[in-house]
Amino acid sequence: MLINNNQKSKTIKAGGIVIKKEGEQKLVLLVYRKKENDWSFPKGHVEPGEEIKDTVMREMKEETGLKVNFVKELVPNKYKNTKTGDETITHMFLLKPVSGEIKPEHEGDKVEWVALNDVRERLSYDNLKEYFDGIRGEL
Repeated sequence: MLINNNQKSKTIKAGGIVIKKEGEQKLVLLVYRKKENDWSFPKGHVEPGEEIKDTVMREMKEETGLKVNFVKELVPNKYKNTKTGDETITHMFLLKPVSGEIKPEHEGDKVEWVALNDVRERLSYDNLKEYFDGIRGEL
């Protein structure tokens, strides 16, 4: 069997868009990671042997402190890492908060409810902005 050392790897992640209503306004939960200096949706790597929905629950608890319920599965966010060329696939879900207190795991990180109309401008990466544009009608 020939091994192609030029073959790029694939990274599998899972995350979600947590949404709630306050009056007539929809709010979306975003996380700021100090280490990466970015705003994003809560997400993380799927660990070996871990189910995708279990990853979502773990990452929500770690990054936001919240327990969530699944509303529906969204289309995955697929993009290439501009530095490595590796493909990343993030399985995404629409989620509703159930319980817990907002409390990020790492010092310096932030978790904020952002008005639906302000989410796009807050996201740090173009691929996330494009993804958000594509799924916004489902929120």
